Amino acid sequence: MKYRVWGLGADTEPPHHSTCRNLYCGIVAALELSLGPIHERIESSVRLEGCAAAPNSPDRVRNAQVVIKPPEPKFHEHRSSNTLAACSLLEPSLSEPKTPKLGGMLRLGMKFDKPELLILGLSLALRLVIVQYATWVPFSDTRDYHVLAHNLAHGQGYLQVYEGEAAEYQGMPLRAFRMPGYPVFLATLYTVLGWEPMWAYLANVVFELATLLLIVWLGQHLFSRRVALMAQALFGFHVLWTPNLMTESLFTLLFTALMAAGLLMDHTNRRPAASVGLAVSFGVLLAASVFVRPIAIVALVPALYHTATSTSGRRRLVLAVALILPLLAGLSLWSARNAQVLGDRVLLSTNFGSHNTASFGIDRQPLVTQARSQGLGEVAVDRLLRVEIRQEIRSDPIAAVGIYLRRALGLFSLEPAWEVGLLRQVTFSGPEGSPLISKVYRVLYAQYYVVYPLALFGFLGLLIRRKLGLLGWSLVAFAIVHAVVSDGNIRFAAPLYPILCLLASTGTFRSFRRANPRSLIRARQPVR
Repeated sequence: MKYRVWGLGADTEPPHHSTCRNLYCGIVAALELSLGPIHERIESSVRLEGCAAAPNSPDRVRNAQVVIKPPEPKFHEHRSSNTLAACSLLEPSLSEPKTPKLGGMLRLGMKFDKPELLILGLSLALRLVIVQYATWVPFSDTRDYHVLAHNLAHGQGYLQVYEGEAAEYQGMPLRAFRMPGYPVFLATLYTVLGWEPMWAYLANVVFELATLLLIVWLGQHLFSRRVALMAQALFGFHVLWTPNLMTESLFTLLFTALMAAGLLMDHTNRRPAASVGLAVSFGVLLAASVFVRPIAIVALVPALYHTATSTSGRRRLVLAVALILPLLAGLSLWSARNAQVLGDRVLLSTNFGSHNTASFGIDRQPLVTQARSQGLGEVAVDRLLRVEIRQEIRSDPIAAVGIYLRRALGLFSLEPAWEVGLLRQVTFSGPEGSPLISKVYRVLYAQYYVVYPLALFGFLGLLIRRKLGLLGWSLVAFAIVHAVVSDGNIRFAAPLYPILCLLASTGTFRSFRRANPRSLIRARQPVR
């Protein structure tokens, strides 16, 4: 069938007693005078707000409040001298603070004005036009996800009787071949809104617009506003996965959100209650991401490292438990379900063997056919293929190292995966398709040839300066772990594209920040 879609700044309260208040103001003024680099690290301006009394009257001093607020990020800012900064304590302004414009400096410090709004609007319009002419073609993963979602929504459980391209698996019942995150989402979406793939297309649009907002936030906090703006523009016209009903758009949002949550953890490392709450939220988000794609677990590495280096004692243990417990709880329930249904405690999925045999030159068809003729199920078949892979590695370890490196480099290959090639041919060729939209879709793929070289330049610049930080180390961890569990292609690199856009922007503007090399996660105000 064919379907068509229509379209952190916190207020600081000084002491209440007037003498203590004056002493407090004097200390802040002294710090402003003596520690010039404090502007680089705190990036705050200090002013007094009081009642309508005379500027120098005792009543005004007694009723005043010291408010420390971060300034709005700008492209360039000429800092005032330390003397002028201190004088702001002695000569407070009587004017009320201006009301910020739409999307001005938010509590978490994101500047969102006309340029960002323009890119967001263009990105939305482009995606709505793209999906309007897209036709869903059930094949490979996109077919399997919809079959699983249909069975879930109609009370048949998490089950798929395979009827796909691999002849050796034809007619085989699969109950844990894929993680259930995306099928559960599709089943919920279709149950609420109606059983039409158009809703999944529109969900992809929402996911990618949310990812755009996270890119802006990450870019402004880690680099500068212009870096964030360029990265937003690059991702804004990245529509490769928008008309493809697979996990890419959702997982890209979840993985980018994990980066943002990891960055927020540094904002709250001095507030125990807030940091524990954020750690639990990070753990829940991580669990949801792993149930879409298990590779999301790599985000736990920088989070645990940050917790270990920024806290100590009992609080370090509490935060580590808060990070890991939601994931362990979710996987424990999934494993218990698999033990009941399959008779074996499958922790993740049963497709590791079938997904990796080709890389090691193993023909899985006779192995799977023979195993099925003996009455073996999906767990036993997967175990058999794993044994074959281990034997290949033991027989030629040097060749296995070469295979590993090839898989890691393949993650950043510009050659389209076979699914991408097929989708480009059939997505816009149906009765509702458009040759013009098909051409636009193909032309926009060319941005990969711009983003990847610039991202490499930005990555090397940060590496030389020892400033890889959260984004760089997350990319490295992803590439290292992914090459162990899967072959690499442009589809599997989809969740890294927001990071690559940010690195490409830094490579363009040479906007490299100073960072503490001891920490993988640095949460600072944007560079001016």
